[in-house]
Amino acid sequence: MAVRRQRAHRTRLEQRIELARDLHDYVAHHVSGIVVQAQGARAVAARRPDLVLPALQRIEETGAETLASMRRMVAGLTAGESDAAPTAPAGMDDLRALVRGFALNGVPAHLTEEGPTDTVPPEVAATLHRVTVESLTNIREHARHCRHVSVHVRVRPHEAAVRITNDGTGPRASLTGYDLKGLGERVTLAGGTFRAEATAEGDWQVRARMPLTTPRPA
Repeated sequence: MAVRRQRAHRTRLEQRIELARDLHDYVAHHVSGIVVQAQGARAVAARRPDLVLPALQRIEETGAETLASMRRMVAGLTAGESDAAPTAPAGMDDLRALVRGFALNGVPAHLTEEGPTDTVPPEVAATLHRVTVESLTNIREHARHCRHVSVHVRVRPHEAAVRITNDGTGPRASLTGYDLKGLGERVTLAGGTFRAEATAEGDWQVRARMPLTTPRPA
């Protein structure tokens, strides 16, 4: 009985840590977006006052979405203190909302889906979402002059993958802390593959592939 309780406590602790990391990444993404949108509105206020109101509406929507996500994730952290189940991790609907709400200097992100994306297991969908959050955040920070941002999710019988591409130039993303290096470690530990690199066309691309079946022991 004691061993079972200890195992349950350890599992809840790991879930709370994971939720805390997701909260950090999600809030950082949206706050950086709000800052960029506010900077853009200030830059065009004198020349194009007609663009200020739409920018303020996007800032309001992004702020409201961020607050809702914070409340949901904090509720999951609080639930971890009791026997209640933590909040479910981010899934495909969250990924769609994330891409739908992204805009950088008027450039939106385009999402394409291939295969039965709604059948992806929750833990895999959460990883795809996490990779997308971090990638879009890095685009805001390091590719502010990009003209095209795309997110492609593909599901095959034994694999789910996400690919985030932008044509921005300038310094690439840092590879320390909670960013792409940490994401690569997370994907690799889960049995997947992760790459972040420039393409032959000069774009910047982040790719993650996750297995949908558990490998059989040798």
